Amino acid sequence: MLFVLLKLLTDMKAYELKRRPQIVKETLKMLDKQIAFLQGYFIELEINEEIKQTALDIMRQYGLLLNDVIIAATCKHYNIDTIITFDEDFKRVPWLTVLP
Repeated sequence: MLFVLLKLLTDMKAYELKRRPQIVKETLKMLDKQIAFLQGYFIELEINEEIKQTALDIMRQYGLLLNDVIIAATCKHYNIDTIITFDEDFKRVPWLTVLP
């Protein structure tokens, strides 16, 4: 969610943000209070060995890259069926509904 917010606020693509770390730092500093507020509503999900194995299976089956398969496998493990992302690759995963 934070990454999407960074992209929206800066109107920059991921590869542009990667090359401009100062913009990332400045934007995050502006969002400190909002981030602290949001952290109260989210929990961090543990990644265990089962999720890691599922991630490899998803990579083999759907050709997703590592970061995406970890997200997809974690969703599967915790019965999460809907995600919000601009990453079209997740549409290849049949158990996920991708928003927007």
